[in-house]
Amino acid sequence: MKKYFLLLILLLIFSGCSFLNIKNKDEIRVLKEALINPKNLNLSYEESGKLIDIRDIGITNEGYFIIEGREKKALNIYDGLGNFLRTITDYSDGSGLCKIQFPSSIACYENNNIIYLLDSMGNKILIYNLNGIYLGIFYDFSDSEEDMPYYPVLIRKNKMTNYLIVVDTYNHRLIEINESKTVVLEIKDGGSNDGKLEFPQSVTTDQAGNYYVADGAVIKVYSARGGYLFKIKKKMMGNVTDLVIWNSKYLVAADSENKKVLFFSKSGEYLTSFDSPLPGIKFENPYRLYVDNSERLYIVDNELGEIFYY
Repeated sequence: MKKYFLLLILLLIFSGCSFLNIKNKDEIRVLKEALINPKNLNLSYEESGKLIDIRDIGITNEGYFIIEGREKKALNIYDGLGNFLRTITDYSDGSGLCKIQFPSSIACYENNNIIYLLDSMGNKILIYNLNGIYLGIFYDFSDSEEDMPYYPVLIRKNKMTNYLIVVDTYNHRLIEINESKTVVLEIKDGGSNDGKLEFPQSVTTDQAGNYYVADGAVIKVYSARGGYLFKIKKKMMGNVTDLVIWNSKYLVAADSENKKVLFFSKSGEYLTSFDSPLPGIKFENPYRLYVDNSERLYIVDNELGEIFYY
């Protein structure tokens, strides 16, 4: 009797594995079909010149918002056809115009017609409307009573709460700020050693409010309340600089170390990857990712100075 029981258990396990393999193969097939016909965004350079050191991208129905670091330290605004409109390099602190010191990230909020711009070296989050008109300072970290972020590197919108998430890399944490400019959540250690953040570089959230955090060569996943859930660690994965959820079910990772873009299920199952955005072109530094309201996936290559989409 025991022998038949063990055989039954093995049969159920084998059937389950076979089902998962079939399911994964179907998922990979659908994913690869979605990645055909890639294109280069080919933004107009007549007025702005070649894009240098693209740090982040934001996209709305109104147009494209591209941050350049290094020499230009600017926010470039393009219309929906990709034509250059203007460059933003300054803001006002109440006493006069100030230069943006090092713009590093952007978050777009179409529902209230504003964009948030993170000035890492200035330790401020600045607000502009979609036409590039300066509206004010949303958050000044130097005025905060809590530990001041040391060059925060990235901001993202929480898809569930619409609050702003700040990736505070060198303080080994994330903080989330609501519309009243109050810090409502901090993720630092996740309640366990596995959940402790070392040098987080990016974050994305799913429709349930779970946080997926790129922390070196590991992706750590936390609940909507900040509790550590699990991690994704694969041998083929190097330094992950950005993450997005695509089509509500794929977790996409930009691996700058291995010059690849990788695709996982939200539970961490590896699906596929590629190192060539277009035929004859190899990634040099896939650095930022973006998914627009139409679920189009954009990949920014920092070294090539190009943006590809699928």
